[in-house]
Amino acid sequence: TNLSDSYTGTNLLTAAYASVSVPFGKFYLSTGARVEYNRQQLQSRDNANRPLEVDNPIFVPMPFANLSYDLSDRSLLRLAYSRT
Repeated sequence: TNLSDSYTGTNLLTAAYASVSVPFGKFYLSTGARVEYNRQQLQSRDNANRPLEVDNPIFVPMPFANLSYDLSDRSLLRLAYSRT
């Protein structure tokens, strides 16, 4: 096999989530975010035996918001936003 056919690698994935919900009158606000951090690292060599390294960190914030209004005891109007 070639040197470029072999590699070592690691992947780290961490995430956190926080939210808050606040009722006020007929309105109800829920908002928050999930954040993810992923870091992929690879080490290998090319066919000339030179080291190759990849370090690929990615930070992704994913906020959300949800606002609802009680029209009656059995129905509500909702406006929502999220990033996934």
